Amino acid sequence: MTSNPLVGSVFERKPSLPKPPSSSQSRFASALNSKTGFPPVQHRSQKSSAFLKNLEDGRRKPDTQVPSIEPHTTSSPAIAGPGPSTVLNQNQKQNGPSLAHDWRAQISTENEARVQAMTEEEREAETWEILGRFGPGVSDILRRARENRERNKDVKTLSLEEVPFTSEREPLPSPISIPGSPLVSSLSRSSSRGGTRPNSPSKASRKLRFAELAPDQVHVYPSAPSSPKKALLALPPPEGGSNAISLGTFTGRMKPTNVEGSTGSNTKYEQIEEGSAEYIRQKYFPSAPADNPDLAWMSASADITLPGQTPDLRFDLNGTPIPSSKILSLPTHLGLHHHAEGTRAGYTLDDIFLLTRSTVRAQRAAMLEILVGVIRWLRTGGTKEDADIEAARESLLASPKSDGSRIPPLLKRILFAGLEALPERGAVGVRAMDVVWECVVGQLNATDDLGDLDFVLGGMEEKHKYDGALVTALPLTDVLPQFLNLLLSPPDNDLGDELLSTSSGQTGLSSLRTTPAQQQILSILTHLARCSNAYAELIVEEKGLVEGLLKVFIIPTTALKPSTPNVSAIRLLSILASASRTNAEALCDKIGVADVLLRFVALSANDSVLVEIMLFYTILARYGIYSRVAADAKEVWWKVGDHVATLSSTYLQVNTRLIRAYAGLIESWLVCATDPHRTSPSHELLWSQVKGWEWGAGLASLLVKFTSSIAEEDMDTAQDNIRKDMDRSSTSASLWRSLGAYLEGAKVNGIRGGEEERTELGLALKQAFDANEVQTLRILIKDLKTRLNTMGIESETTLAPREIASLSIILTSAIRLWLGCRPSVPSEISPPFELPFAEISDLCAILVRHSLWHRPNLQPLLVRPLSTFLTYFLRLSPHLPGIHPDLWLAQAFGVVKTLQCGDEEHALQIISQILDMLTPEWAAKRGGIGVPIFVWEEKGGLKAVLGPFLRYEISPERDPNVYIAPLCSSPKSIGMCTTLRIPSSPTLHPEWRPLGLPFHSDWTLSPLNHLLRSGSDYSIFKQPGALPDAWDASEIEIVRGTLALAKVEREVLNRFASSVISVVAVKSEDIVLGCMKVFMLEHGVGTGESKVQSEGGSPLPEVFRDEIVARQMHELLGPYTVKASSLRQIKPVSSSTSPSAPLELASLPLLGTSVPFYQFYTDFLSLYDSISFSHPLFSRLLLPPTSMLYAADYRKLLWSDYSHILRGIRVEVDDVIVGASGGIEEWLYPVETAPEILGAYLSALIKYGQGLQGFTRLLAVHHVAANIWPDFCMDAQVREAVSDDERRIKLLRVVVEQGGIEVMKEVLRYRQSPQAHQVLLFPRCFEIDEPCRTRRCGLIAQWTSELILERVRGVYEG
Repeated sequence: MTSNPLVGSVFERKPSLPKPPSSSQSRFASALNSKTGFPPVQHRSQKSSAFLKNLEDGRRKPDTQVPSIEPHTTSSPAIAGPGPSTVLNQNQKQNGPSLAHDWRAQISTENEARVQAMTEEEREAETWEILGRFGPGVSDILRRARENRERNKDVKTLSLEEVPFTSEREPLPSPISIPGSPLVSSLSRSSSRGGTRPNSPSKASRKLRFAELAPDQVHVYPSAPSSPKKALLALPPPEGGSNAISLGTFTGRMKPTNVEGSTGSNTKYEQIEEGSAEYIRQKYFPSAPADNPDLAWMSASADITLPGQTPDLRFDLNGTPIPSSKILSLPTHLGLHHHAEGTRAGYTLDDIFLLTRSTVRAQRAAMLEILVGVIRWLRTGGTKEDADIEAARESLLASPKSDGSRIPPLLKRILFAGLEALPERGAVGVRAMDVVWECVVGQLNATDDLGDLDFVLGGMEEKHKYDGALVTALPLTDVLPQFLNLLLSPPDNDLGDELLSTSSGQTGLSSLRTTPAQQQILSILTHLARCSNAYAELIVEEKGLVEGLLKVFIIPTTALKPSTPNVSAIRLLSILASASRTNAEALCDKIGVADVLLRFVALSANDSVLVEIMLFYTILARYGIYSRVAADAKEVWWKVGDHVATLSSTYLQVNTRLIRAYAGLIESWLVCATDPHRTSPSHELLWSQVKGWEWGAGLASLLVKFTSSIAEEDMDTAQDNIRKDMDRSSTSASLWRSLGAYLEGAKVNGIRGGEEERTELGLALKQAFDANEVQTLRILIKDLKTRLNTMGIESETTLAPREIASLSIILTSAIRLWLGCRPSVPSEISPPFELPFAEISDLCAILVRHSLWHRPNLQPLLVRPLSTFLTYFLRLSPHLPGIHPDLWLAQAFGVVKTLQCGDEEHALQIISQILDMLTPEWAAKRGGIGVPIFVWEEKGGLKAVLGPFLRYEISPERDPNVYIAPLCSSPKSIGMCTTLRIPSSPTLHPEWRPLGLPFHSDWTLSPLNHLLRSGSDYSIFKQPGALPDAWDASEIEIVRGTLALAKVEREVLNRFASSVISVVAVKSEDIVLGCMKVFMLEHGVGTGESKVQSEGGSPLPEVFRDEIVARQMHELLGPYTVKASSLRQIKPVSSSTSPSAPLELASLPLLGTSVPFYQFYTDFLSLYDSISFSHPLFSRLLLPPTSMLYAADYRKLLWSDYSHILRGIRVEVDDVIVGASGGIEEWLYPVETAPEILGAYLSALIKYGQGLQGFTRLLAVHHVAANIWPDFCMDAQVREAVSDDERRIKLLRVVVEQGGIEVMKEVLRYRQSPQAHQVLLFPRCFEIDEPCRTRRCGLIAQWTSELILERVRGVYEG
């Protein structure tokens, strides 16, 4: 079998002479190379383009006519109809020879008629509108255009050759044959030879061909449903006088006709949803099968949701979640379907994060804007109408954190998506800045803005409030340099002037123009500076960042045109300076911020800017920094003082704010001048300069003037206005503080202790503090009492804490001024004014016992004024008539418990005064307070022995060292303070360490912690220099002094302040834990030789065996025994409502969070087993952790693991140590239900018999009997647990068969009052009446046999 070869024979063409080029090839003839026959190589840049050649050819043939469009006549069965020529002829007949001329003439006619109908005013208005829109030269332009039109009227119109229109594509095979109207392409008759591709027609022979169609012959076939789906509207027929152009009449059919069953197909179409894939297939592809893979592209992608799987949450373009019920029904024109799943509206989080990295900038900007809405929704929630969306929100916020932080991963992912796009310019950078700002700052502030009160109080770190917030996730080392670049070149700098924000300024001064992005950066930096001192230091240390802030927000661009600096930027500088002394020195010395702001003091007429600058200088002065500006620019400050004096005569809130800022600045400079050695550098401001400038007289004059203006306004407007207007009282208080600082400095630097200065101010103060002012103070005190009583009852939006702080500052200022008017030495000269001392004393008593000191939701910054007020009252108290020294001591013990972080200077002073009073003479007058006299005398007394421990507890050594400035600066604080802001709330550490203020309730027992933790790095024994070189107290001496101090505190408070003893004195659990610490002490702690051996040379015994120590512990525990307690009524405690174990809470300061109290109790039991020899007090201390307030593990440890020591615990019921509010009911109820512990109780009764005595025997009998007899008082939960009859029968059989006669007798006869009125003790608990005997015998007969009943019957009859 032969087959055709794939490749045929190859024949070589014989060479022949080239033919002369034809006319069509003549243009290439000159380009042929005579040697090779090919045109020479020429670069395309040297050749003319085809467009340019055609243009040149057209220029050579100017007479070439444009081909006219004419109908194409052919014999093919193509669609026929009127073509463009017909339409053109019709138009010419209707509209004349020139359509353009007609419509221009028509418009011109209409315009002229419209102008004629206008009035002169309307014509003039239209003329000005045209000139304003197009400029004054618009008339010349219109005139030239009209002249050009007139010249072109005579130009010959070119006729267009009519070209027939036919399709150049092969017709698609019709699924349905349409007889009589086959669609055949005109090119099908001129196919190229050999079946090859037909040659393209030449340019000359190419003609345009149009089908002759009419408007009613055009049909619209929607290939997909419109979005939103709209019904196609048919156009109405044109009116008679209309200018509509007809396209002719259609004689054919465009829609295929289905001859067979057309009626049925229409019905079938109506049953299918219009626009669906099946509708399109049946209507346009009826012969194609339903599963044809070629039509799969029309099918919608299936949205498969696996069983148990929640659909992804989707968001719209605003970041709002879309309910699941609307995801598939929203229209597509909303822009929510531009993702992979086109049938679902909205974007998932994965879609959003993917598109934030899109190469299309507009798409990135849109996605970042969505993230802004998402972060707002996550923080604030929505309307909560959709439960699924709210559940999804909670799930996203509560998702597990892989890095152990409290920040949800989604929030951190959004933050870093914004940080990634932050360097971009334009809209992307702007939206990225919005994302970062929303993550860090947000619309809702974490804390209330206290305004100027924040700086008066010193400020506070707010890091604890942002624990779990995104601000802690910022990589500041990378972000701060970007902020600097964005400050100098913001991303929205080129977006237009309408986006620029202008800082408010005075009329006549140009404001510094800043963009929204720059304002957002300023807001973020302010938020970071408020959050943490460490963040504030990073901002200052970032090279060029503060300089950039000065350049953008403060320093004017030109020196010839002054500008108003941004007030928020100056406030940021104040926050940075208040964070640390290091920041203040850097801002002042290295960057020169203080010098930059000084120019605005002299030039600015804006009082708001002046206030912010004075606040900044006040913060620097509280460190003792830059006080030289008071002398260097004294003329400027004289002018400021005159300006303030002028404003003081008129009451306005702006004026009072300026007065307060000025008085605060003068107060700080007066403190610096009091001791010039404390400033940095020293002697920057001298007291002689202060005297020369007459600041005291100026402040007194300002006070009198301001007080007079208030009195005049009160007479003119309303009565008692001071009580209602806190602003006026606060302004007066600021002047009182300044005068108090002046008198304090005069006592140190003035002649005769400032006698001249006091005389100078006496008359002015007497005039200012008249009867009305004292009455005003009484009203303020009454108002403060009312607010304290209602605190906690009012709503969360109340301003009660802020107003309480302001009222406290006012009273503190009055007391400080009164103390400043007293001479340094006792004298009969009294201050020139009086205060309501009785009301102040009552208010302090209310404050000391108030619960606000223990409220975690109360901002600590607002508590500082209250503690400062109490310390100044403590200074005032000794000068009041009829004050006993012990009463002052009781007040001191109460006040020291209220001191907060930042009051270390006051605490050291109070503790020193307390220890100074506790002398041997003081103790001898009071009988030693139950302690031998030599305890008060040995080693220099309590001050020498305990003073170093208490001072270390107040201000423990930290790395780095932190010294917080007090609320009222002092010469000592300006030289030592490292920060003005108090830290965030203290947190418990995993190991023990002194935490400083506020004191724990057992602060008098704190030296025991150092003895017990003597090996810790935080103990005072490990701190070099913490103990004086001459200190040599022994371990026993420290314990004796500590217990004596705790005894003094309780005795003094019980005698003089019984109303506050429950709040102030050491708690019962603290006393119990303190005694347990004494038993846990080791030997060899201390530095004295007496701790190693006694006078006879023999080793010292354990501390708890010391006779004095044992007696002190016995006396401390005495009020907390059952015998001393007056409460005998039983108070059953439900397991669901029982309070936390008190000893576990009391041990947290000692053990930290890493060591549980159970471990401490285990060591305590082990030590008892080793060395106690059944010490009575040691045995009593074993019982408190075994009450029902604690976990069952404690009872299991004693009764099961250490059951062999139970025989040595001989504790009577009256000697049991109970809580301050109860009795032994804490051990009896709720009834024990744990089988293991019940077995231990029963085993101890059976095994040890009479060896188990006292309270432990009663405890075991009670719980065993309560699990057998159903007539005990118990709650429903316990009653259900012990209601198992099988369990009762087993316990009864064990008691009867294995227990001795005494055990069986006690268990069978034991009872307690079912009404729970009283605990029945021995012997009443074993006295059983006849009804109870009958009932129990019936139960025994029901549960057991007659033999056992006869055996136990004698127990009831005996």
